[in-house]
Amino acid sequence: MKLAIRLAPQPNEVSPGAITVSAMEPFSSLGLDPISIIFNLTGGVLLFVCALVLLYAMKDHCGSESAKYFYLAGVFGLLAGICHISNGVMCLFFIPLFEFALAK
Repeated sequence: MKLAIRLAPQPNEVSPGAITVSAMEPFSSLGLDPISIIFNLTGGVLLFVCALVLLYAMKDHCGSESAKYFYLAGVFGLLAGICHISNGVMCLFFIPLFEFALAK
């Protein structure tokens, strides 16, 4: 009984990965549908505004020892808002034409 291990396909063979990639090419989708773009942009703006309101209110009205935890929550809210906005903007620039047609 011989066991042969080949790491690369021979010149007259086609690798299964190439078949899968070529079959998926016409129907390629990155998942950047317009609904997710609108969700990311809207959610990012809402998170950003709410976190700014929280930080502004904390600056004027909080003097307790646990204030640092509230500031931390506001900073993480700002970070989440920035990440959502950047994701939505990136999706606007890199959305394929096939998925952009879904917005119409």
